[in-house]
Parts: sequence; structure tokens; C-alpha cells
Amino acid sequence: MKKTFVWHGRFPYLGRVHTLVSFLFVLSLIVSCTPKKTGSPDSPSSPHAQEALVAARQAFDVGAFDQAYNNFSVVLRQDPQNTAALLGRGAALLSLGKTKPAMSDFGHVLQYDENNADAFYNLGLALLQLGRTDKSETAFTKAIECNPIFAKAYNNRGLVRVRLSQFDEAEADFSRAFALQNEKDFEPIYNRAALYQMQKKYEKALSDYLVAESISPYSVRVKNNIGVVYIELGKFSDAMNSLDKALSISPNDPEVHYNRAILFEKKNEYKVAIEEYDKALIINPKMAEGYLNRGILYLRLRKNTEGCRDMSAACEYGICDLYESMQSKGLCD
Repeated sequence: MKKTFVWHGRFPYLGRVHTLVSFLFVLSLIVSCTPKKTGSPDSPSSPHAQEALVAARQAFDVGAFDQAYNNFSVVLRQDPQNTAALLGRGAALLSLGKTKPAMSDFGHVLQYDENNADAFYNLGLALLQLGRTDKSETAFTKAIECNPIFAKAYNNRGLVRVRLSQFDEAEADFSRAFALQNEKDFEPIYNRAALYQMQKKYEKALSDYLVAESISPYSVRVKNNIGVVYIELGKFSDAMNSLDKALSISPNDPEVHYNRAILFEKKNEYKVAIEEYDKALIINPKMAEGYLNRGILYLRLRKNTEGCRDMSAACEYGICDLYESMQSKGLCD
């Protein structure tokens, strides 16, 4: 499950950034820091239940969560304390947006194995879905205490700590996650770069993004964010090069067109900037920042009708301050 964060830059929104990588579900069924005191083995005894467990995992892996739920339930009807099936069914429920039933399954796992790292990890994800950020941090911490090399738990706790404005702790978590994965998974280093970018530590952000790019050379969001950082650093040629590479991979990415528009505007190439805003808004007609920035540019060019129209559209999608200010001054109807 993915949830996008958008960090805004200056005047008035410099870069729409594909920011911190979203919280990812994990279905690992054997991580536990102490032996079970109660409950059944992870592998069911009956052949039929074993087949259902294999089918459930395969269905989950391809995103067939309803089918996965049904097959995990088959196992649990025969073996109600099977922790692998409880974890799997809970993860399937969570993927289907059924948060409270998922939490019930994870809770049952912890009744049978009070130190199950995966149950705490997925419980952290469930608490996030309910908006209980502080509680989710506690759950991820418990997962780490149980399994100190649980890289995804460090990564997700780092994301939670960003939400809680615990930036130093978040940086440490991303660094630990990256090290635990032998510096081969780009997501923790990407998240650390996005954190630095949010803090306007652009040189550090660029360094980390370039590492992420070396690991995942075809990632559009990495190349997009590198372009935004280069804009912030005033390196327009490098910014254009990175954004062009992103566009060659994903020609219809609205964020890339938006950031190209920002870049052309900074280079005083207003006609091309408007064309890029047009492309971004055709692809994503609800991008409030695109309307706002294009509207500001129209006003600069003394095209007040077009400018006010865009300000009104930006307000419709959630950014109203400037439009309301102009209305109060009689500059827009």
C-alpha cells in the first residue's frame, strides 16, 4: 500500500517531489525472536491445509488479496492457531483496507507468540491506516526489538518519525535500513535523500539521490527529484538533463512536466513553461499547484482573465489563499 507525501518548495511551490517511499506491506512469516509458547507450527499438518497455505501465499504475491484471504481462512478453519495463516490473512485484510479485522488477526498471533516481529510490523501498518502515528512507531520499535536486523521496520519507523518531526531519529533509521540491506535497496537511501531535501540540505540530498540512481537507474521519481534539487542549487543544465531522462522513461508523468515548467520559468522561457504546465494539467487535471503556478505566470504576462481562471481552479482543488486575496482586492471576480 502506498501513500504519497508531497513536499513543496518556494515560490510558491518549487518542486512537486515524489517524496518519501510509502509504507510497504511485508508478508514474511517466520521471523520471531523467541520460540512459540503456544499455537501451532507454521506448516499445517494436513495436506489440504498445506496446499491452501501455498495457494494463499501465491495469491497474495500477485495481489489477489480476496483469494489469499479465502485460502488463509481454509487453513485457519482446520488450524485456528496457525501463526503463518493468521499473519497472512491479516496482511490480506490490511491490503483490502479492512484494518480492524486485520489487527484482530495480528493480535491473535501475539497471543500465541508475544515476540513475533512480523505481527508487530504489520500492526504498525494497520495503526498507520487508522491515523495513529505514535502507536505505529511503538509497534515498529517492538518489531525491531524482536528482530534487530529487520530493515523494512527501520525504514518504516523512519517514515513515521518524519511525520512526527523526529528528523534526526528518522535519518538514523534510514541509514540503518540501508546498511542492513548491504546498500542494495534504494528505498532507504531515497527516503534519507527526501528527508534532506525537505530540510533544504540540498548537497546531502543530491549525494544520496545519486546513490539511489546508481542502484535503480530507471526510477523516474529519483531522476525527477534529482532535477528538483539541481533547480534548487541553480544548476539548470543538470536539472534539465535529469528531467529529460525522467521524461524519456515516463513521458506522461505530470510531476516531471510540472518541474520542467518550473525550470523553463526560471530561465524566463515563459511560452515553453506554459506548455509544460498545460501538459502536466492534462495528465493530472486536479494538480492545484499546476493551476496556481500557471495562473501566476499568466498574471505576470498581463493575461488577467487566464490568470484568475487558473487561480479559481487552484482554489477548487485546495489552494485558495492567493485567489481569495486577489478577490478581496477586486483583481479577480
